[in-house]
Amino acid sequence: MEDGAETKYHFTPDGKVLSVAVGKSWQALANGERLTPSVAERLRREMPLLAPMVTFYENNQGSGTGRSR
Repeated sequence: MEDGAETKYHFTPDGKVLSVAVGKSWQALANGERLTPSVAERLRREMPLLAPMVTFYENNQGSGTGRSR
């Protein structure tokens, strides 16, 4: 990620962690991987409690909207 990346951490009660870095270009890295459709689908399967967050970042990474602070 270029300078200015913002990293957020999301946790589940069962101890799973989703880290998402969003750069100035709105490209997202989830758990260190570029958030592509296939990566997003795998993360939703592996962390069903965080599936809504994965979808949030996947949907908003290209549009430049929905970034929470």
